[in-house]
Amino acid sequence: MTALPAVVTEMDKGLALLINFPPHDTLLNLIAQLALHQPVRVVVGGNRFEAHTLARLIRRHTVHLEAVLGRIRLARPFTCYQTVTLFEQLAAVPDPLIVLDLLQTFADENLSTLESYRLLYLMIDHLHRLRQAAPVIISLKPPPQPDRAGLVTILKATADVILLPNTPTPPTPLRLF
Repeated sequence: MTALPAVVTEMDKGLALLINFPPHDTLLNLIAQLALHQPVRVVVGGNRFEAHTLARLIRRHTVHLEAVLGRIRLARPFTCYQTVTLFEQLAAVPDPLIVLDLLQTFADENLSTLESYRLLYLMIDHLHRLRQAAPVIISLKPPPQPDRAGLVTILKATADVILLPNTPTPPTPLRLF
């Protein structure tokens, strides 16, 4: 399992964007480590969340599995409309927010390209609000449609930290826990 760079794990506020990085198990480990110390919010944008793996990772550190799992608030929107609505409803609290596979719901082929951009811009306003109160860590893979590659560019312009595979770690760490 690859470790996340300190610049991500030591955030106290801001937005980190993880593009094609890191492996899913690494993010589950981050969620487990955070939940051992504080509440954490998780939004699953894609169709992949391994709760059993997460429970095993937590169990390695404590026998109080239920208490730690109780600190994890999980949301799983299935469409980009649900994703935007969820971000509208998220309160700006100091609990870290981990978003897995954010652009997965924006790659829906039944959604027009123009509409996907419009919805992402709506969500960007909420990301600005949320990152003022807590660290927001977003993992994503670029959408398969070439005409939606700009979605990644928009998110990059919003991020405080951007991590890509095989790139040097940014110099400024922010404190997470």
